[in-house]
Amino acid sequence: MFKKIRKGIDIMKACWRVFLLDKELLVFPLLSMLVLGLLLAGFVWPFWATGTVPEFLFVTEGEEPDTLNEIAMGAVTFAGYFVSYFVIIFFNSALIACVKIRFAGGIPW
Repeated sequence: MFKKIRKGIDIMKACWRVFLLDKELLVFPLLSMLVLGLLLAGFVWPFWATGTVPEFLFVTEGEEPDTLNEIAMGAVTFAGYFVSYFVIIFFNSALIACVKIRFAGGIPW
């Protein structure tokens, strides 16, 4: 078990050295954070701007929940989940492609 942990730490150190040698590659994680922050703001801002809280959070005892509202919120939540993972995979793939080019001796820009 400790062998696997040590191997993971060694890989992390190697990745950190690549980032230190080629600081332009930090653009991908930074852009990913920016886009995900904008995506989160896009979901939160309407509630913050109107000062309301979504109704699906508060269903009192004995009250029948609104099925259509639950379905709509489920669809919106899934869409946000899908888009956020698309952004993460997109920027990680771009980072890996640039690192592979760098390891092959090329210039990824």
